[in-house]
Amino acid sequence: MNSNKNIVCISRPGKEPLHLPQMLFLRQIRCRGSHTGLRQFSGGYTILEVVVAVVILTISTSVLMSFLVAGDKIFGRNIAIENAALLARNEAEMLKAAASQLESIDDTEYEIETGGRLFYIKRHVLETEALDSIIGNYPVKTVEIQIFKDREAEKPLTSFTLLQGYGIR
Repeated sequence: MNSNKNIVCISRPGKEPLHLPQMLFLRQIRCRGSHTGLRQFSGGYTILEVVVAVVILTISTSVLMSFLVAGDKIFGRNIAIENAALLARNEAEMLKAAASQLESIDDTEYEIETGGRLFYIKRHVLETEALDSIIGNYPVKTVEIQIFKDREAEKPLTSFTLLQGYGIR
């Protein structure tokens, strides 16, 4: 009976052990330990176990991929905001240069491409009163610079307000 490696007798406490004709329905079952009656299949994984493992792996992979996609969107938005801030700083520097040459600064709107994206820039100039100081009276303009991702956008990506002086009157 023990010569068959796939089927070994199953001991039952207080009863006769099961013999081969009685165990035919128990394919490839072995006794473990010191004949305690514990049974274990000697084959590999069942189809159900493989399917459950694949489903768990698929779900966890899809969750991880959704996090990566969200991270890419956030990164892309940050790059757009950094480019918009750079454009606004450039516009402020151009205004300072124009003010030093006493050139007029007017309201304007235009589009510019940077970093592979098209941005829409609005500049609005407000006349303000002159600032009095110890050494004189200075004319000042308040300039608002807004950078939009396109013409139809309601909210700007970034906005600067600049107080620009124009020499002595």
